[in-house]
Amino acid sequence: MFLATFGVYVADGDPITRKLSIGCDATTRTSWNPAITGSEPGLDGHNKMEQDASLTRNDYFVAGGDNFSFNTTLFKQFAEATGGLFDRDGVADWQYVRYLDSRENNPQL
Repeated sequence: MFLATFGVYVADGDPITRKLSIGCDATTRTSWNPAITGSEPGLDGHNKMEQDASLTRNDYFVAGGDNFSFNTTLFKQFAEATGGLFDRDGVADWQYVRYLDSRENNPQL
């Protein structure tokens, strides 16, 4: 609970207005004072809410900063790897595959 609250209200959102962008840098719309709060990139802010080795998104540095667009190829591989059963074990196995891929292909990981 603490980490979720911290992530939404402090790391990416504005604790005063309690607003958080769900899709872009919305600092001018969510911050009561950008000079004090700094940038508020929202859910796609790299290494805040979004991380590398995502299940269905590209790594930030591998994709030229596009860490937010849905990657259909990754999702199809995900579905094949889990047999379409997205249970805890299947998701954990796919997360490990994505981690290994990121380690191999993303020098910034």
